[in-house]
Amino acid sequence: IPLNLHLPSQKEIRITEGIFDAVALWLNGLAAVSCISSNFYPEIGLNQLAADCERLKQKRPTLIWAFDSDRAGQDKTVEFVERAEKAGWICKADQPPKSDKKIDWNDLHLQKKLTQKDMDRYRYYGDLLLAKTAKAKALLMYEHEDQTSFSFRFKNRLYWCKVDIEKYHKAMNQLDDTPEHLSDDETREVDQKKRLEAVSSCMSVNEIANCYPEPLYYQYNEVMDEAWYYFRINFPKGKPVKNTFT
Repeated sequence: IPLNLHLPSQKEIRITEGIFDAVALWLNGLAAVSCISSNFYPEIGLNQLAADCERLKQKRPTLIWAFDSDRAGQDKTVEFVERAEKAGWICKADQPPKSDKKIDWNDLHLQKKLTQKDMDRYRYYGDLLLAKTAKAKALLMYEHEDQTSFSFRFKNRLYWCKVDIEKYHKAMNQLDDTPEHLSDDETREVDQKKRLEAVSSCMSVNEIANCYPEPLYYQYNEVMDEAWYYFRINFPKGKPVKNTFT
């Protein structure tokens, strides 16, 4: 994609924090622009793009917010998606994988990890970030991981999800058969919708804790015969704290 890409004609436009992140996505055939920092909502640019689309009688592109996966990037992604949707934009998110060392789109480009399969995984991370409810996030995780019970984080609270497989099979059997006149793609879409409805009907999601504890490391003193578990405790509001449990 050339640097002077025509934005109104794009189906999707990724919005990154850094310029080199946008360039990395360009080099992999993805339309992308940078807003320099996650602190800046590109209101003027989006208003101009909306006006250009209206003038050219073209459908607005979908905005893919592709900020960093640190706390600041994630918080601003959620905030800007809500703001953009109120302005009439369709929004999604892509998220780089989390690791001990911060990884951005430029790093992934150098590692040759911006293939279509990779981008599908980063969209999954973005979908998890934008999930509106704990159950919506649990459904996404069940579809991706295919586990019937698991714990997960939602808005810095700890939840437990469990799918009753026996009830699931009963629910699937009670659903109407898929019409035969549908195309293969339509059949897959209908079957997927039925499966999600069945899973949702027999899925329980319960809050375990009103915070989210992250184990950091374990320390043992042989002389004193004492041990400590170090945790970071994240709260729905306010800064996280670090403390020990004996």
